Amino acid sequence: MTATFWRTSRELQESDDQYAKAFEQADLAALEGLLTQDIRWEMPPIPTWFNGRENVLRLLAAKVAPGEGLRIMVETSANGQPAFALYGRGRDGGFHARYLQVLTLTRAGVSSVLAFHRADLFPSFGLPIDRPA
Repeated sequence: MTATFWRTSRELQESDDQYAKAFEQADLAALEGLLTQDIRWEMPPIPTWFNGRENVLRLLAAKVAPGEGLRIMVETSANGQPAFALYGRGRDGGFHARYLQVLTLTRAGVSSVLAFHRADLFPSFGLPIDRPA
């Protein structure tokens, strides 16, 4: 993997905003431009991971339904790294905790995502389990 590159707070915020928007909209073309060629996507506690941009994009195409208004990404941080809480729209119209994504950023883009599939972690980040529509 590429070495971590510390960006200015403005550059970091722009990258975070672009990533969140692309993920919320399931915009795979935009995500392709943000992910490094050698990205690694892990999903603790699921013992599966994906290496490489092509494989990660294939995963996202299969698992992240396209469309606006289906998910919300809320910015947070974990161990000094940028992170996002993902909320998915439920049948009741509200948004419910799904998982936390912890990103590793490099000069080339997002080189690693740890997607913790544990909604019970949200309160540890000061985040609610449910958000109104």
